[in-house]
Amino acid sequence: MIKKRKLLIRLATLAIAVLFISLTILPSFAVEKDPTRRPPNPIEIETSITVSRGEAHLLQPGYVLDTGETYTWTSSDTSVATVTSYGLVNGVSSGTATVTVVLHTNDWGNYSKKCSVTVGSSGIISNGTYFIHNVNADKYIDIEGPSTSNDAYLQLWQMTAATQRRWNFTLGTDGYYRIQSVYSSKYMRVTGSSATAGATITQNSSIVSGSKWALMRTAAGNYVFVPASSTSSLVVLNAPGTTNGYNLNTATYTQNTDYKDEWKVFLISKSISGVPISLRSNEAHTCIPCAIVNVAGYWSTHGYSMFNCSTSAQQETAAVCVQNAMNWGGGYGATANIQNGFNILNTVHNGKTYSFNCENIGINEAGFSIADIMDEINNGRPIMLGFGGSPASTGNPYNGGHMTVCYGYYLSSDGVHVLVSNALSYNAGIDDHIFNTSYNYFICKVKVMVSQ
Repeated sequence: MIKKRKLLIRLATLAIAVLFISLTILPSFAVEKDPTRRPPNPIEIETSITVSRGEAHLLQPGYVLDTGETYTWTSSDTSVATVTSYGLVNGVSSGTATVTVVLHTNDWGNYSKKCSVTVGSSGIISNGTYFIHNVNADKYIDIEGPSTSNDAYLQLWQMTAATQRRWNFTLGTDGYYRIQSVYSSKYMRVTGSSATAGATITQNSSIVSGSKWALMRTAAGNYVFVPASSTSSLVVLNAPGTTNGYNLNTATYTQNTDYKDEWKVFLISKSISGVPISLRSNEAHTCIPCAIVNVAGYWSTHGYSMFNCSTSAQQETAAVCVQNAMNWGGGYGATANIQNGFNILNTVHNGKTYSFNCENIGINEAGFSIADIMDEINNGRPIMLGFGGSPASTGNPYNGGHMTVCYGYYLSSDGVHVLVSNALSYNAGIDDHIFNTSYNYFICKVKVMVSQ
């Protein structure tokens, strides 16, 4: 019995000794992480970008942080470009700066990556007076009331020429736009310069961080309005509703297709010079071939001479060819019909194929609005504009259906006027009409395509 007890005591003593060694001595011999097995740099930002003054660009590292991990962002020259704590770069002045991001990991120390930022001398948009159009709602920023008082809410409203929907954009030396109402002389701002989503948008005479705005381009060609107060996350101008009178707020930006937080800006008036006006609708070619060739004629004198529609003689020949090629059984609203006409003008030059791509949009289809026409004109692209309906019932300025090329617009007290190249033989070739959906039935957006 005594021997058994001694054995148990010895075993217990041995166990205690082993435990002591494991807790005190062995850790000093623990194997350290092999630096040669350190994971590669997970940061995936661009190595270089070019932005305009007042333009924001989001650098996205790609690595998802674990709890306790952080990023640190810095700019080598904040007089050229600034960067927020979440990687939003803003162009301030012409020059080059280096933005550096450092990833602080839990297990493998720090990683870093640099991006060279070149800032141009011009603003992302020119100083001037604009309408601000919400892409989702197809409405414009307006002042509730309309009021001239501080802290009046900003809201959505349908297009009219009223001054409470006109905004002066002025780019400051700090790389942010001041957006001032023509009607009230107050500035568009995030109430309280809040950095969180859900803040209201009002007007105020003071210039603070919430009334300074950078513009970020989207993949769809729209703008996102980012206030300078958006310092900790990408909180932007947002239109949560679509009806007249719906108040604006801020929201966390998400790149998707609901477009509540995406906007277009339109000048009060805009026109494109150089759209041909000499073609006339006749037995050899009707108004649609004339409109097609007028579009091609514009591009022939604006960088794409290979389409051979620069002179009146070339345009006349092309219009006859287009007339013969079109599938008239499809009607003017059939995309294939107009596309067939444009296809006749396709050409190969120096190993590249130059062609036209058309997008036809009827009055009852998404994308048919005066905003789409103004957007094309603001981007320097003439657009085909169709008229229809009898003059007696609709006010149609033409005798029934007719196709024109719209090359400009302007706003007046009676509405939005469109400037068109008209091919009717009894007209002078340039017309000025009020856009009206009672007789404007159809648009065709046309882009030049280049492929190898």
